[in-house]
Amino acid sequence: MLSTSALLPRKRDLWTDIQVRRVPVLNQGQWGSCTGHAISYAWQNSILRTHASRYFLPSRCYFYAQSRILLGDQDLSGDDGSTMQATAQALSQRGVVEETKYPYTWTNISRSPPESIVALARPRRRRVEKVRFTLSIPTNIQAFKAQLAMNRLVMIGILVFSSWMESAAAMSSGKIPIPLQRDQCVGGHAIALS
Repeated sequence: MLSTSALLPRKRDLWTDIQVRRVPVLNQGQWGSCTGHAISYAWQNSILRTHASRYFLPSRCYFYAQSRILLGDQDLSGDDGSTMQATAQALSQRGVVEETKYPYTWTNISRSPPESIVALARPRRRRVEKVRFTLSIPTNIQAFKAQLAMNRLVMIGILVFSSWMESAAAMSSGKIPIPLQRDQCVGGHAIALS
């Protein structure tokens, strides 16, 4: 039997996928909404690969707020962050709404979505617009590469170190430096790979 590594391509350029290139790269700014961005990216990729005619940019604020509510956060004004699991659960249980209906603003990040917005999302629960999730795969590079080789999207959490946050080059290029021994861990960040 061949090992998983023997079945993997030597390399894969994720940007050669025309569908992936259609998904806009968006900036979360200074807010802790990375999980909302990651799930939005995952949803967009899934829809483009399966039901491209139903594509739209989903509201990152809606996903993020709903995930925090699922975690029991009573006061959304604190911007305390969320988890990938809660954000995937928010998509699955609470649906999706278009960014044009609930835009990415501080007002929308720091409050519960109004009932009129929740009502817009309800019809999109548990239909083809739903992204199917496997909540865990082994946490090693081979497992990630295997998922990507099978054209699946992987959402991961990474630690953020001070060298990344203090580096103007990293902030402008997106190229994250390898942490140095003196670096302090300053939090976590959700990203999606497709």
